[in-house]
Amino acid sequence: IDAVYLDDDFNASIMQRPRFGMLGGSTNTLTIGLPLLMALDKARLMAVLAHEYGHLRGDHGRFSAWIYRTRKAWFKLHHSMRDDTGPFALATRAFVNWYFPRFAAKTFALARQDEYEADHAAGRLLGKEVTAAALTEVNIKAVWLSDDFWPRHWRTAAQHALPQGPFSSMQTALRLRLDADFAELALRQVLSQVSDVNDTHPVLRDRVEALLNTRPTLPELSTRGALSLLANNGSKWIKHFDTQWAKHNATTWKQHHARLSRWQGRIHTL
Repeated sequence: IDAVYLDDDFNASIMQRPRFGMLGGSTNTLTIGLPLLMALDKARLMAVLAHEYGHLRGDHGRFSAWIYRTRKAWFKLHHSMRDDTGPFALATRAFVNWYFPRFAAKTFALARQDEYEADHAAGRLLGKEVTAAALTEVNIKAVWLSDDFWPRHWRTAAQHALPQGPFSSMQTALRLRLDADFAELALRQVLSQVSDVNDTHPVLRDRVEALLNTRPTLPELSTRGALSLLANNGSKWIKHFDTQWAKHNATTWKQHHARLSRWQGRIHTL
């Protein structure tokens, strides 16, 4: 790993970029999301990071790992060139638009298999049970973030005209034990999903069954998090991303505040 970055996504990922273009060499960048650091205990976070490291392995499955990384590089290039209108870019984009879908389709099965291989790499390093618990908890808390936390955070616009940074309140909420009924419902929701061709990641059921040969069960959910990995800088980074989020969402927040205020006025009138 040549560099490690922190962002505000509930995710972790590894990106490999060419160092000298076609001449070879590469740089590997690990990105860790602050919400992930807050949501998982240290052992489970390490299992997630070990999965990402597994995409760089050079032993068993080296070719599928290389295919996985190459797909991500092509996807990034395809995405970055969508709005480029220069003459050279137009020609390059025409080739990329022709080549990338074919490459992606041909290599999908290998990239899917590499996800399983990376899970097994994490299982060898941290233990299969820890890795399975990490996968399950990530899925459950992803449901909690999308269905509970973010809607509740945006509703606070009714009381606050200026945007409120979400990560301080997210940290407070994640320290509390998630409601058991909500966790069970979220797990059932996740287990009803079926792997499809829109994502090389298999669904939770398939990943845990490949690791443990059994269905996923609800683990004891983390309440401590792994912010200690940031030494004494956890509060600083929470404040940084709160400020950044408020800046990026200022216009949308103010519009939402005005809409909620109109609704409250209408309710009062009625």
